[in-house]
Amino acid sequence: MPNFDAGHYFLTVLAPVRAGRDAPLGEGQAESHRQRLLEALARLPQSETTANSRGRAPGSPFARSRMTHLARFVLIDDLPYNGRESGDALLDRFAGADPLVQQRVDRLPMPYLLFAAEFDAEDGSETSLRRYTDTLWQTMRPELEAVFGACHGFEAVTGAEGFFDYIRRCQVETTMPFNDYYPAEPQRLRLQDVLPLPLDRLRRLRQLLPRLAYAWGAALLLALVVALIAGGALPRIAVGLLLGSLLLLVLALGAAWFVLQRFWRRALALGAAPLQRSASLPEVLKALYLQQHFADFVIAAQDATPEALHAGFSRFLARHRPAEIAAPSQAPGLICLPEKILPPGA
Repeated sequence: MPNFDAGHYFLTVLAPVRAGRDAPLGEGQAESHRQRLLEALARLPQSETTANSRGRAPGSPFARSRMTHLARFVLIDDLPYNGRESGDALLDRFAGADPLVQQRVDRLPMPYLLFAAEFDAEDGSETSLRRYTDTLWQTMRPELEAVFGACHGFEAVTGAEGFFDYIRRCQVETTMPFNDYYPAEPQRLRLQDVLPLPLDRLRRLRQLLPRLAYAWGAALLLALVVALIAGGALPRIAVGLLLGSLLLLVLALGAAWFVLQRFWRRALALGAAPLQRSASLPEVLKALYLQQHFADFVIAAQDATPEALHAGFSRFLARHRPAEIAAPSQAPGLICLPEKILPPGA
């Protein structure tokens, strides 16, 4: 369904940036709301993104809660110009189209702030969205006010409920989400598994239809030949057979159209339904934590006796507790565990 897939909510927000200038900075100077937004985005802390940022990044405010998989702010000043809409040169020549006449170019009336976020949710309802916006307001209210404060209409937001209402007003439906964690590889999903069809009956029908068509055509041709030779009432019989054949053909096409329409509606309904739940952010962080520590365990357990391997794995389970998702785990916003050393070139 839109905005929600595989246990994740995909939020897309387009907030219009306010026109004009902000309050004076002193000595008659003032800056535009757009410039203030750019400065707020530049000051927004980021988590670790490269090997050089390890241990130095102040940490993204979105990492203060374990709900957000991905979050992004983008300032859109205007729509990109992709050039003229090309057409057929001969048709344009006959239509009298002048290539020197400027075509209509789409423009934005004002800059827009794009806020895109992917977060864990139970479903695609407003309750799930409200839970996320309330969490953001509780954990990063100063950063939200600094960024969205330059947007039109946000000046009336004073609390969590107002922030949720503002996000809902500026929300754009996400019709094509990109999910990093699917419950199964899409290339392994067969059509027969997700949309059962009577394939055996369709195969037998496909083999039988040509034979029926040949037999009916031969009978109709024979009736026409006999009618032309014998005369009398047989021509009327031949015409009746012809009309009956056309009626059967129309009925067959109608039945096929009905079946295809049902299949198409079912396929659309299946495509609109979200996939089953996949990994949440705490589960992903726990998996990264176990992956790194288990790699160390495998390296250290080389050439170990079966008894030592069994005892070492028991200590591994007791120390890292794979069944407990919350802790111990890797903190959000980190490339890897702080004590780990990245390989050269990472």
